[in-house]
Amino acid sequence: SGLPVGVFLKIKDNTANRLLEEQMQRNECLSAVGQMAAGIAHEIRNPLQSIKSFVQLLQEKSQDMAIPMVAHSDIVIGEIERVNRIVKEFLHFSRPSQPCLAKHDLNCLVREAVILISSDAAYKKIKIEEEYGLKVPLLMLDDAQLKQVLINLLSNALAAMPQGGTVTLRTWYDYYLNEAWIEVSDTGVGMDEATMKQLGKPFFTTKDEGTGLGFAVSRRIIQNHGGEIKVTSTVGKGSTFSIVLPGIGLEVENEEQEF
Repeated sequence: SGLPVGVFLKIKDNTANRLLEEQMQRNECLSAVGQMAAGIAHEIRNPLQSIKSFVQLLQEKSQDMAIPMVAHSDIVIGEIERVNRIVKEFLHFSRPSQPCLAKHDLNCLVREAVILISSDAAYKKIKIEEEYGLKVPLLMLDDAQLKQVLINLLSNALAAMPQGGTVTLRTWYDYYLNEAWIEVSDTGVGMDEATMKQLGKPFFTTKDEGTGLGFAVSRRIIQNHGGEIKVTSTVGKGSTFSIVLPGIGLEVENEEQEF
């Protein structure tokens, strides 16, 4: 007659699988927290050891006026400030504040960042070239956070050129994609593929005294602005970091010559 003669019902209990997945997620979180804690401990251990050593020296030689107490005290204070900086950067990474957006002239913000870094660049015999785009509209930005990102990228560029070189900053606005671009290029040592893959991971750094949090914080700030940071690099030739920000064309303030 073609009518069904029975019904087959299959019931599978996925509770165990779901509990296993939840446990794996918890383990991954614990592992990440453990790695962060280990990284913090590693970064803080060195300055704390320096502080301990110099305090012990001050205690032992407190009666010897030949010992330069002021110099040793300055070292202790400097190491304490380094610990404070590490903790502060970690807190910025773990709980980044939301940007306070307002209308800002992008080119002016870049110029201000260049001024702040220019003396260090001159001391290291590094030339800074600036190329500002024509008719870049005002953008909704957190000016303090953006300058923080720019100073971090510029500082990294200077560190990549121990023998001197050139940093080139370019800005432009893509009206077709409605995006603002800031490009920071250096003629430094560059990065290989392995380093590029590690870039942005907390506590990974190629600097002797770096924490590896600067770029991670910078990327988070730009992401909170709805943008991204793109990186290209060639070993021995240099690196380029490009900040891409979503644009809202308000009104044009800049009259620089277009490159």
